[in-house]
Order: sequence, then C-alpha cells, then structure tokens
Amino acid sequence: MIIFQYYKSNGGGRNSNTLELFFNRVDNSQIADIEEITVTVATVFPYTYVSSFKVTIINANLNIVGNPTNWTKDDVTLSIEKDGNMLNLNEYSFDNGTTWQNSNQKVYTENQNNIEILARDVNYGIIGPVRIDITRIDKTPPEIWIDNSTQNLIVTLKESHSVISNDMHVQDLQSGVASTGIVCYLGDSEITNASSITEVGRYNLEYRVEDEVGNVASLTRQVLVRWPTGGKYIIEKQRVSRI
Repeated sequence: MIIFQYYKSNGGGRNSNTLELFFNRVDNSQIADIEEITVTVATVFPYTYVSSFKVTIINANLNIVGNPTNWTKDDVTLSIEKDGNMLNLNEYSFDNGTTWQNSNQKVYTENQNNIEILARDVNYGIIGPVRIDITRIDKTPPEIWIDNSTQNLIVTLKESHSVISNDMHVQDLQSGVASTGIVCYLGDSEITNASSITEVGRYNLEYRVEDEVGNVASLTRQVLVRWPTGGKYIIEKQRVSRI
C-alpha cells in the first residue's frame, strides 16, 4: 500500500485529501529486491487531470544475526544482513530511525526489549523495521546464603563429618544454578564431607557455586571443631564475597 496526498478544488480553494493505493502481486516468482512502478492518476470531473509518477518498492528483507538462543554472560553483538543482492545499504539504525550509523553492528551489554532495526540504501529507501528482544544475557552471580541460626558452627569432631553443608541455600533466577551445585573447599582442596578434618580447631570453609554460564558466587563460614566436653567459643560472623 502507498499513501500520498492530493488536492481538489472546492469553490476556488484547494482541500487536501489522502489517496491510498494498494498493490496486489499476481506473480510471486523471481521478485526483484527493488521494483519501480509507474502510477497514473486521472480524473475527468470537475476537470480533466492526468498525472503519472514512479513508485519504488523495496521487496528485500533484513536478517538480524547474533541474538543468542541460549544463555550467555558475554556481550551480544547484533549484525544487520540484507536478504538479497541488489540493495546497496549504507546506513543502519537500532532505535527505529532516531539515530543512524555507518556500521551494521551494535553491541549490547545487557538485556533489552523492543529494539527496532532499520536499514537505508543510497537512495534513502528504508527497509524495516525488524523488532528484536535480547533476553538471554546473564551477568549476575547466583545467590548463596546460610540460615541465620547456623551462620557459624560449633561441632564436635564426630559431628563435623556430616554438617559440612548444613543449612546452605542457593538460587539463580536467570540461567539457573549449575548441576555441580555448592562446592566446599578447605584451603585449595575440594571436600565433599569433613573427613579431612581430623583434629579439633578452627576451620575456614569456602563455599562456591556457579550458574550455567559460569558466574560465580562464594561464601565463607567458620567452623569450630571441639571435643564433646569442650568449652564455649566465640566465632567471627560469616562474610560473603562474589567473583
């Protein structure tokens, strides 16, 4: 459909009107990227008038590549590619024509909805818009926390074998927690239980968790291991860090 304005006489004056032209394609084979059609408008009342003009129709489309279908923690680069060979594109817009740039790419560092993409050729013919949503960027580490009642542990040597991950919680609302779950470290060594704790004393355990794209969160907890008849100890509060 093409819309343009024309004027008609009304008692010596001219009134603006809108004429809508609809083009129905009969043959859909071998459609050119660009077509030029001559349109003739004629009237015999109240006066004879004939006017012809050319209409340029752009049939090519835009392909937008780079939008991830899977979660990523990296930046996303959208690229505009033309679907056809005849168009000579030279300007691109990623904000529905508010601004134009010579590059057919734009980098996005965070999720964004309703991106309206246009392209313009050397004759200022505009293709688009193509609407894109970027929804799969995840740069947020998981959340990891301990119940307040057990932020720090005082246990006996026998109990330490079973309470290493008691009351630990984790969640990730974007890509999700990795299947490895919470991993506990004593120094540089990964431990799955407290079997390596063979003596009474104060131990700093580090708990790490990743999401599906590799964002990492960690938390440290101090565990005091005592003999069953041991006295009361005061333990520092747990501290949280994120990588």
